[in-house]
Amino acid sequence: MQYQTTLHPSMPAAAAQAARSNEMQFFQSNPAYAGCSNIGTDFLSNKLSTQLIRSIQQQLPVITSSIDNGCAFFNQLPGPGRRQPPPQPAGVAHRGD
Repeated sequence: MQYQTTLHPSMPAAAAQAARSNEMQFFQSNPAYAGCSNIGTDFLSNKLSTQLIRSIQQQLPVITSSIDNGCAFFNQLPGPGRRQPPPQPAGVAHRGD
């Protein structure tokens, strides 16, 4: 899953690819990173995107509930176009519709 094709929106795709290639060459040629498979901006970008998606999925029920509660509250308020019971004369009980 890859979302961004360049390092910066104004950077040409060829320059971004060259930068990623140079980055991987650095990691592969440096003994300190020998044997590491989770390196580079592509890996980091994919990892962070996955974590963001999981976080959103976990918070979605709370967000949905909050929206539903807000809609229910506002739907109870009188307003234009909403059906309201006719005013009752004083001392007369409302019998419903």
